Amino acid sequence: MLLQCLLRKVNRRDGLNRPLYKQVGKMYRYVESMEPWTEGSEALAEAAILRNKVTSENVLNPVTASDKGAARMFCEMRINYDVVDEDMSFDGYKLLLLPDNIRITEKLKAKLEAFQGAIISTGTSIADGGVWDYITDIEPDTNTHGFFAWGDQVYGQKYMGVKMKSEYSVSDYVEPYFNTHWDGFHGYFYVPPKSPKGCSAVAKKGNRAHVCFRLFAAYMEYGALFHKEVIETLINEFLPERLVMTNELPTSSRVTLRKGTKGELLQIKVSVPEHWANRGVINEHTVLPAGRKVSVMGEYASVCSLPDEAPVKSWIKNGRTVIELPEITGFLPLLLKK
Repeated sequence: MLLQCLLRKVNRRDGLNRPLYKQVGKMYRYVESMEPWTEGSEALAEAAILRNKVTSENVLNPVTASDKGAARMFCEMRINYDVVDEDMSFDGYKLLLLPDNIRITEKLKAKLEAFQGAIISTGTSIADGGVWDYITDIEPDTNTHGFFAWGDQVYGQKYMGVKMKSEYSVSDYVEPYFNTHWDGFHGYFYVPPKSPKGCSAVAKKGNRAHVCFRLFAAYMEYGALFHKEVIETLINEFLPERLVMTNELPTSSRVTLRKGTKGELLQIKVSVPEHWANRGVINEHTVLPAGRKVSVMGEYASVCSLPDEAPVKSWIKNGRTVIELPEITGFLPLLLKK
């Protein structure tokens, strides 16, 4: 009723902006064409990103760089996830991620100890005993810089978290030669790594792992691929079989899986907005050539594109459905039927 009144007022004053409403109608006609498959559907998630509860202390900035970095990394790895806090259920998830600075309350600690899936934590998201019984001598890291040994390379940590020791270390903490400070004359452009001092940068025991520095805030700020490699290596060990798997799509693409009344809905977005004045603008859609493959957990008898329901080539392999994608311009939803 309110909308009708507003439209009548606009009509009396200036009339409707017909080109604008044609464009709005074009967009909503496409959305409407998808409703037979999206109505009543729900997102499928195999992992959850834990975040601090919204309180009077963080209500003005509830979403942190760590939250954004974790979400971005999971999207790039095509991990279907939910965002939860300590008051929500952890049932059904195979992996919990505690990015950088999660407050470990008694309630959360008890829920984590009861959780049967894998747990990856980073930075100061750590407590004595319980889930972290494989880590000792936890203390704040007061260095301005730090490094970690990964493979045969030494990389920068960027954002410090804790110093820790562990018999289950898989990466050494490497001290800097000095901390940056202003001596009245000189600035610092480079702080070199020195040597390991018996501390661990990454420790892993069973299906639990902790990274000593605030990796996700660093990833959001710097986009260092070696930071993502650490998390991806751990996840590949903890979740070797995921809902959606592919190494043939660009990391900028987004792939999600939903459970619908007529089958599963696989949604693939390949267009990437350009950032102009802090706004994302898509002037023209990205075109993904045909022939790229995506693997989905489960055996599906048929796959078709929507809304035209055109068949898409697929086959079963090792309990998974491999889909050979057609050319995608911007966005493509696929319906998977068993």
